[in-house]
Amino acid sequence: MEGHQLRCLDQAAKWSAGVTPINSPPDRPDHPHLPLVVRRVVASAHDLPMRARYHTEMAAKLYPKLFLEGAPLTLKTEMCLALNRHPRIVGTQHCRAPSPLVSGKWPGFTNLPSGRGLIDFCPEEESQAMEAFATWARLFELLPYSSWLVDQFHLSTLVHQARGGGPRYDFGWLEERLRPLGFRIILCTRSEDSFAAAREEHRQVIKSPSRYDDLDALVAEQADFRRAAEDSILPCLEIDVSSGDIGAAVDSVATWLHGTGGLNPPWVNDANLNPPAPRVLAPPARSDHSRSQRERGGFGGVVTVTESPGS
Repeated sequence: MEGHQLRCLDQAAKWSAGVTPINSPPDRPDHPHLPLVVRRVVASAHDLPMRARYHTEMAAKLYPKLFLEGAPLTLKTEMCLALNRHPRIVGTQHCRAPSPLVSGKWPGFTNLPSGRGLIDFCPEEESQAMEAFATWARLFELLPYSSWLVDQFHLSTLVHQARGGGPRYDFGWLEERLRPLGFRIILCTRSEDSFAAAREEHRQVIKSPSRYDDLDALVAEQADFRRAAEDSILPCLEIDVSSGDIGAAVDSVATWLHGTGGLNPPWVNDANLNPPAPRVLAPPARSDHSRSQRERGGFGGVVTVTESPGS
């Protein structure tokens, strides 16, 4: 956060405590130099001092929502891990719990270490994969004030399935749900002549080295990712990782996010927007749930027997 924003936050805290700052240019809550989120905090500071102080502290919270996409050997996972530790991306961690880190490469469809998942599912698992995408979208909607860093998602599925002879899936329905939440795409690429060196560097950790024998195929796959990103309705930044300098690449992402309002949901940066209202499924009534449990023999399979008086 910039220095003037920190000063504004400090001034907002003083307003919430009823203290009038001395020699402070922004002398009213609606001053245009105050960031929008601070103006919202200060507007209610006189009525609810404690609430205003709480929201002033929370104004520094960052909620980036990023998909890391790209062809093999473009350092997507390394970028994702570095982004998840960068203070300009996720802010200052006030607890030991890290920001959510998700991977579309998780092999959750089969009982194998390198099994299938969201990206490389077989035709018989198509409905399962689409349901999983919808479930992730719903989770993102239910937790709009959380950061999400995702190592490969729907663009990887689109490219992998099409290159494998399968259908070219239309994920427009998914992006229509993700765009209001502020999701963006970071497309990791490298120069064509750097693929060979990258393959040699990662040969020791590559699970299937033969997959990368055909460098022309990798270049063609990268072109497919570029086309998929161009067709996407989500904002996208292409990052060249040919040099292998992850720190510089992450700094470029941070600068882009700070300059384009990508560290907060859209409705935080624009007063004319409202946060999307997720469709919350109501849980069963407690009485009905308890009754169904009793009919099955109690909770957790344990039946409690109460003796009657005098028995």
